[in-house]
Amino acid sequence: MLAGLLVTEDRPVEAVAEYVALSEAQMLDETEANYAASLALSLDLAESARRILSTATGGTAAEAVREGPAEVRGTDFIDDSTDTIGFADVGGLKKVKKVIKRLIIDPLARPELFAKYGKSAGGGVLLYGPPGCGKTLIARATAGEVGLPFYNLRIEDIVDPYYGVSEQRLARAFEAARELRPCILFIDELDALGYARSNQNSERARSLVEVLLQQLDSVDSDNEGMLVLAASNEPWDIDGALMRPGRFDRTIFVPPPDDDARAAILNAGLAKTPTQGVNIKNLVGRSAMLSGADLRELIDRALDEVLDEALSSGLEPPLTQKHFDLAFEDMRATSLPWLQRARNHAEFGNVGGRWDDLEAYLKTRAVAKELNRGGR
Repeated sequence: MLAGLLVTEDRPVEAVAEYVALSEAQMLDETEANYAASLALSLDLAESARRILSTATGGTAAEAVREGPAEVRGTDFIDDSTDTIGFADVGGLKKVKKVIKRLIIDPLARPELFAKYGKSAGGGVLLYGPPGCGKTLIARATAGEVGLPFYNLRIEDIVDPYYGVSEQRLARAFEAARELRPCILFIDELDALGYARSNQNSERARSLVEVLLQQLDSVDSDNEGMLVLAASNEPWDIDGALMRPGRFDRTIFVPPPDDDARAAILNAGLAKTPTQGVNIKNLVGRSAMLSGADLRELIDRALDEVLDEALSSGLEPPLTQKHFDLAFEDMRATSLPWLQRARNHAEFGNVGGRWDDLEAYLKTRAVAKELNRGGR
């Protein structure tokens, strides 16, 4: 009862201590022991989990905490994308596309030319920027431009509560991708997988970063012909060792969509909707700094307005500019808080020019104006 109350009162560490004492007194059944061990693992208390299971189950489950499942296959943790898209399917972002062409597409398309100058195709490139601005989309389009398979490494399938399993799965996912090369391996939310070890209290989390470093360094393997693309909303939280030469030292800033990109997103979002008098140019002018996700929310809000009108009138009116005027009320650009935080990193943490492209973007007149006034 005491352990359960401690959990209810949001004192889980104390609850785990009680469960350890109960297990050593052999007062936990298997179901209770499994729950207690799961609670301990969620708090990175692997030793407590082992003590709970070793006394409650005779050691069998405790060994599983240490080693994890016996069989894992790398291909279980990477998605093979069947959707083929290219840069033509991504509106705007001309500068981003140009940088990607120079850093990624040309070396992959003409490896023999780059080899003559001592350059090889492959390695790691990090896409970073505000959430909802198309980093994953541009990564898929890059794979389509060079005609390579796109494999998405799912972090939620890599990270596992069993001790050592996350590291095993990550290593085998890289092994599987090497067997499938030439290819592009994509890691979304790299900051979650490669969070700075200096800021971590968990030895298990630090060991996962070390395995990722080993794989990127091609320890006992060869990454030639395999490009590792990653995306992050918080690149300054990534372990510094991951950003060194040969790993993710090449970074590309993906900003909020520009005018052309916003027009493309709005046109695509309204393609199947009956409209009348909707001025896309006007919407583009009013939606500066809105992310792609924000623009989709804007369309949803406008559709809610026209649906409310349809339900109250019994008619089926088209979507008009009036509905968008209502949708813009209280609409805020979610990219602005990110850019305000990023400005501090660009000003005070731009070691070696890593955030030069971000800093240049923040200094543009339009962006500086939006940041100074704090949004709409």
